[in-house]
Amino acid sequence: MRLAKGFYCRIDPPPTELEVIRALLFTRTNTRDDLALYPVSHFSAARIWGMPLPTRNASYTQGQPVDITYFSGSPSRRNPLLKWHKAIRYGAEPGITEPAIYRTDTVCLTSRWRTLLDLTPLLPPDYLVIIADHLVRQPRQNLEQRSKPYAALSDLERAARACLSIRAKRKLLRALSLSRVGSDSPLETLLRLRLFEAGLPEPDLNLHITDDDGKPLHQPDMSWPRYRVALEYEGQHHSLPEQISRDISRAERCRRAGWREVRIEKSMMHNRAEVAVAKVAEALRERGWQGTC
Repeated sequence: MRLAKGFYCRIDPPPTELEVIRALLFTRTNTRDDLALYPVSHFSAARIWGMPLPTRNASYTQGQPVDITYFSGSPSRRNPLLKWHKAIRYGAEPGITEPAIYRTDTVCLTSRWRTLLDLTPLLPPDYLVIIADHLVRQPRQNLEQRSKPYAALSDLERAARACLSIRAKRKLLRALSLSRVGSDSPLETLLRLRLFEAGLPEPDLNLHITDDDGKPLHQPDMSWPRYRVALEYEGQHHSLPEQISRDISRAERCRRAGWREVRIEKSMMHNRAEVAVAKVAEALRERGWQGTC
């Protein structure tokens, strides 16, 4: 199948974005050092790293241009499969242990923190918070092949101050001020942001809650220990029969221990999570919160 002049690919299975990038760079680079002159960046790098993105940017479509950064000169713009970006200030800053460019034998790409900085002018503020939450969250060692977060919030703040223009710096630092360790999904982050906008008390994230005797009960997505309100965001896996049974048992344990559980699902997130915010506010008021939203 023809993708562009002189560039063809197989039809089944179609090539991945990374395979297309490797083929494009093969004609431009001769050594591993040359690869570093053309790192994969922006949305292409974010997709390769598995970073959360808006729906319109989250998937690679065959034939769409891939994002490549260049450092000097003026590369040819004639290839419709390449979208070039002029490099802005690169290089690891003091205190940032991960370099700006991540190298492999076949491709170089911007590191996660550098990719976040590059995307700052292109993404809405909510998604900058979502990506920041993704980078700083503490992984669950029993489910993931890592034990440390991808980045520390202090490193992201340091990089923003050192590398970005005044406008982009202000935008990203605002997003980082709203980032918290503990959000496990983009929709959990969006819900927390909507609760914040509505003036509700800030919740604890993934805090282990206990009964009056100190016996562990659960680790809800969000909780307000002062009011004994816990919130669970129900993803798709909560519709499985075995998960439904566990959810019912969990809710009953919490109820007996004096906790009020609020369950939120995707349909409640429309219109800036109007329904979800109202449910949480109602639960908090029942438990003594006297605020308004």
